[in-house]
Amino acid sequence: MINKLPVIIGILFIIFVRSAYPYEDRIVAIVNDDIITLADLQNYRKEREVNISDIIEKRLIYEEAKRLGMDVNQPEEVIAGKVIRREISPKIVISDKDIENYYNIHRESFKEPDKVRIGYVLLTEENIPLIKEIIKDLRQGSSLEELASLYSYETTLKIVSDLGFVQKGHLMPELDKEVFKLKKGDISPPIKTSRGIYIIKVLDVKKNNYIPLQQIKDRVRNLVFQEKIEEAYVKWMYEIKKTSFIKINYP
Repeated sequence: MINKLPVIIGILFIIFVRSAYPYEDRIVAIVNDDIITLADLQNYRKEREVNISDIIEKRLIYEEAKRLGMDVNQPEEVIAGKVIRREISPKIVISDKDIENYYNIHRESFKEPDKVRIGYVLLTEENIPLIKEIIKDLRQGSSLEELASLYSYETTLKIVSDLGFVQKGHLMPELDKEVFKLKKGDISPPIKTSRGIYIIKVLDVKKNNYIPLQQIKDRVRNLVFQEKIEEAYVKWMYEIKKTSFIKINYP
């Protein structure tokens, strides 16, 4: 049970100082034996957007650090991190089931970007007369290797039989826009770019694939830990506040 005498004294103290001190020194909150002024709140807001509840929690963590015998002559973020690592982190338990459940619930977050495996023919303006012939050969089943042999005399013609898988967004915008519309085995129309004219053959497509859990288990474990520690912090802070005297005098 909290002693009501300090509460009454605190309220009377606020009423007194509101009329006796300048506007900036107005007390906006009392946290146990500590006070938070309007100037304190304004100073915090110069660095980041915070509300009075955020500052109260910072003061309570500071007091908890002192109670634990920690060095409090450090930045607030450092103090908070140390308190959390000592008081909350050791109590977090993560099972394989927790990891599996998180992965299944957030599965869309672990989807691989669309990828295509391609080969291409790159032509210059000099090779424009060959475009129709090359597209015809490819659509009739000729491989890029065969075309490379067939057109070996064309020194300004570049043929890459297999570039490997390419992720969406990693090609030139003109190519990216067209290639990811195609299916496996498709041949693109001529695509004009700053480097020349491309004819793309899609060798394979990977869409809507999910990264297997075993490949990212440590990453998922860290995400579960973060989620659990945030939940534990809320409960821990609730208990701290229950045993503290807090008076807010700010809208």
